Amino acid sequence: MLANPGYQLNGIPVIKIGYTTHSMVASLRQIYSTGVPFPFEVKYHAMVWKARATMRHAHRILHAQRLNNERDFFNCTIQEAIAAVESSVQGDITYKAERPPVLCSADTAFNPDALKEPDIVEEEAARKAWSENKRKNTPGYVYVLTNEVYHDGHAPLLKIGYTRKEPKERAEDLYYWEYECWGVPQNFNVAFAARFEHAFDAEQRVHEFLKEFRVNHWREFFSCTLEEAKLAIQAEQDREVSQNAPAKITLDPDIVLAEKQEPTSRPVPVPAPAPAPAPIMASPQHPERPARVLQPTTICHELPKRWQPTRRQVIAGLILAGCVAVAVPGYRFLSSWVSSLQNPAATQTPDPVPHPKPKKAHGHPKKKKKKHKKVKNQQPSESTVEPAPQYETPQPADIAPSNQADDATPG
Repeated sequence: MLANPGYQLNGIPVIKIGYTTHSMVASLRQIYSTGVPFPFEVKYHAMVWKARATMRHAHRILHAQRLNNERDFFNCTIQEAIAAVESSVQGDITYKAERPPVLCSADTAFNPDALKEPDIVEEEAARKAWSENKRKNTPGYVYVLTNEVYHDGHAPLLKIGYTRKEPKERAEDLYYWEYECWGVPQNFNVAFAARFEHAFDAEQRVHEFLKEFRVNHWREFFSCTLEEAKLAIQAEQDREVSQNAPAKITLDPDIVLAEKQEPTSRPVPVPAPAPAPAPIMASPQHPERPARVLQPTTICHELPKRWQPTRRQVIAGLILAGCVAVAVPGYRFLSSWVSSLQNPAATQTPDPVPHPKPKKAHGHPKKKKKKHKKVKNQQPSESTVEPAPQYETPQPADIAPSNQADDATPG
């Protein structure tokens, strides 16, 4: 559990409840970003098993006091936070050597040099070099950001800085910057901003003007009112406008008075002699003109570029042609099918007409077929038409019957 002297809401401190697999020094250095007014203070810590599950259980207990779901900050007292954590641990709060911890991927990728304390002299030299190499001629904005959580007990804390981006984008970066702004409880609001041609210099002068209200030398937070910050920025803006304005030319009144008086010893200017007029030359009636030399000029006629379809246009054309080719026969089939559903009698095929059998040629004996009894007894209906009678062809006379009783036996 971590607390920050600059985090208060309605007179109640804002506590951060989280867990870490690194050392406490490295964790505190990681969350102490540019949007945090003071370093965090450790109020309570303990080595537990299943630290993430314990933290989530404590978050559920203090859900009503949580500021937002994106950060692990709660508007509660230290006693309430400790009670929630102890009830979540349920007695398993000591480190047990027989169960060695399993390193996660974050532990294996962690740089051990981050645990080392930097030398104060080297840090001061690096900051001085950064300030000297800073580009001071960069235009930008000098902004004032507010946050309802940032309060030191006497007055709200205002962040005054400069940026080359839009002030709203800078306020979002201070909260949403990945893995660097976990110490910021909630988003900032842009209260005031002014445009400067030399934004870095303007910011430094505003900080110098409000140095009595600065709460931390390493951070850009001031314990003052918004009106005081606006007055300081507007005064710097007026100074820059007056400095960039063109200088006015002031004349000495003694010199002006001396110029007005006509001196007696001033030499009288002598006018220069006028130049002699040029002699007039009479030109002939038809003067000889120099021959004009015509140089060949190359005229390049640029032909219009031939339109070449792109690959996407070719694919779209092929798809459109395929759709048209499929749509025409499909439309014909659907129309015929719908018409068949509307007129089912039109689609019935008529009964085939029996083809008449060909008659046999003359001279061949005809075999009589026996008719069925039912056929004889059946009376022809009125609708049926009786076929025409077929007559047998007579046998020729020169052919005698084979069986005659009157024939006499020979000799």
